[in-house]
Amino acid sequence: MTERNPFVSSSVSRVEEYDLSVELQSIHTTPNVVHTSNGKTQVETVSVVEDIGPLSFTNPPKNLFRIITSLIWAFGLGLSDGSVGVLLNYIEIQYRISYSVASILWLSNALGFIIVALLSDVIQKRLGRKSIFLGCLSSIMMYTLVSTGSKYPVVVIGFFFGGVGAGICVAQYNVFIGRLEKSSTALGYLHGCYGLGASVAPLIATAFVEAGIKWNFFYLVVLGVFLISAVNTYISFVHGEDDLKPWDDEQQPQQPQTSEAKQPGLMKEALKTKVTWFSSLFVFFYQGAEVAFGGWITTYLRDYRHHTNASIGYVASGYWFGLTFGRLVLTRLIHKLLGARRGNCILITLSMLFALLTWVISSFPIEIVTITLSGIMIGPVYPLMISYIVSDDLIPRKIAVISVTVTTAFGSSGGALIPFLVGLISQFVGAYVVLPSFIVTFFFTLCLWILLPNTRYTKGTGKVDIFKRIW
Repeated sequence: MTERNPFVSSSVSRVEEYDLSVELQSIHTTPNVVHTSNGKTQVETVSVVEDIGPLSFTNPPKNLFRIITSLIWAFGLGLSDGSVGVLLNYIEIQYRISYSVASILWLSNALGFIIVALLSDVIQKRLGRKSIFLGCLSSIMMYTLVSTGSKYPVVVIGFFFGGVGAGICVAQYNVFIGRLEKSSTALGYLHGCYGLGASVAPLIATAFVEAGIKWNFFYLVVLGVFLISAVNTYISFVHGEDDLKPWDDEQQPQQPQTSEAKQPGLMKEALKTKVTWFSSLFVFFYQGAEVAFGGWITTYLRDYRHHTNASIGYVASGYWFGLTFGRLVLTRLIHKLLGARRGNCILITLSMLFALLTWVISSFPIEIVTITLSGIMIGPVYPLMISYIVSDDLIPRKIAVISVTVTTAFGSSGGALIPFLVGLISQFVGAYVVLPSFIVTFFFTLCLWILLPNTRYTKGTGKVDIFKRIW
């Protein structure tokens, strides 16, 4: 008698059927040879059900390396985004350009994201998660061009490649990590590492320029981080992602066989989904406000509040450190105690309050505190949003990557377009518009968050029904 494995069960398929909707089991068939009493050999199909467990930090084992790879990438992207606000003044001086012309950097970056969004269906079908490696290569192209400190159009083109690279990677990493067990914790780590990179970026960039080193050489540091990220990505997502196949199979819906011509494209289906548009607009205004605040706050303090010390670049670090703290420490706590929906309503409201205090109180020590507190409140909003729409299945799984790609493309377009508009308005009105612009933009963010479906809501009657739908 052979010993039975307690984690594997088998049965003859014509006797018993298994529910194909079981999420934590992988089902496959194997031939079983049976010798009958009349001497004939009969082959029967045997269904084998393997308990593969949930997709987690260590299941499959290579996931831990994949998560570390994603954290390194997020740190590198944070280094890039967090440095622009400090280096912007030096870029303007070198190329003798105005606020509005300098803002073209963000516009070029947004164009890269938009192109990725338009091609996301093709990219997903042909490459899937392997496209992360292509994204890393595109980012390497950016930092290679920008680090040369060549003519301004070359730098603008570099930022375009950065948008393409980040557009591909952000969507793929968010969906992969959003499907892990304890996704809010994992997403907190991912976006926290972005915030950590954005926090140390002003410190490193300020140290560079104060030491007399040209601003463009800072991007050699970022280039080094992305070279490491590209190697790790190839190892984890290109050469050896077969261990993720059981979970990929689970995420494919069971559909009747139809002709290829009758099946709608995933992009078309994603664009028809209401949640895709609400979440896209939400991230558009959220990320636009987040980047505009971090990118222009140094200019605001220097040109409007007249703080002339070069070390005001470190105030931006306070903002990004606050954002990092919020993502790493508060994301999981808020998700557990309040839930993503209620948590984001409170966080967005508090963010606007602290920005308002920064605007009306002209005291440098108080400004440092309120700017940092704004960052703390802003931090958890993005990972809570991704956890809400991916983990709670607001978006069907088969179009999740496409929808999140569109969402992140909108978000990064907002992260480029809104800072561009803030710079353009500042050119004609003055730098004081930075904080009012943030408050107005975050108000739109709050409205769009409320419009997203409430997964806890059950339809009822009465005067408080509208409140329950929102809260």
